[in-house]
Amino acid sequence: MRTVVMAAISLVRKVIRTPNMTAVYQKMSTIYTEITANANGIAKEIYNIKEELKNLVVKIQKGIIVGETATMAATEAAEVGKTFAATARDIKNKGTQHQTGGPISYAAAAAHSTLIANTHSTQNAHNAPSPVQREIIMNIRNAQTIQHLRAMNPRIMKAHVDTAIAQSENEHVAKITTISANQLKSGDLSIRTATNSEMQTLHEFTDDWVP
Repeated sequence: MRTVVMAAISLVRKVIRTPNMTAVYQKMSTIYTEITANANGIAKEIYNIKEELKNLVVKIQKGIIVGETATMAATEAAEVGKTFAATARDIKNKGTQHQTGGPISYAAAAAHSTLIANTHSTQNAHNAPSPVQREIIMNIRNAQTIQHLRAMNPRIMKAHVDTAIAQSENEHVAKITTISANQLKSGDLSIRTATNSEMQTLHEFTDDWVP
């Protein structure tokens, strides 16, 4: 009898010590759900980070392209400025030679307010209503300057001529805007103004607008 009682007590103790499998399963299910949710959240965060990195790379690449474009534009502007300054100095030197009795070429004479032969007179009443152009030819002898000018397009060339004129402190010069600026086949620089008086003004006050 004692043996039976002891066996029963032992069985009860084992049953008490045996874990509740349902509770264990529920606990494990809860842990699994939490782990899965956390994993999904981490995966989403990683995806968002990757997308942000992609966008950042695209922005950086665009910034590099814009920076390179700006650098090229600044370099081109600097080269054009140097070329125009060199051209202006060349013109000044030729003008000084003329004043001291040196030989004067046809182009140099044109630069000193001589009208080009094929320019029509503004006094002709039968002319077309459009303004008659007057042309100043800047005689260029420096080979390097000629090559620099050939690398420019007429729009950039005209813009720099207009900038040099606009920056003049002479009120008679600063208000003048050229019609065009082009390089001739000879290498000389042709600047056109709307009127003869504007051309004469640019010549008269050359030192006020030529760098």
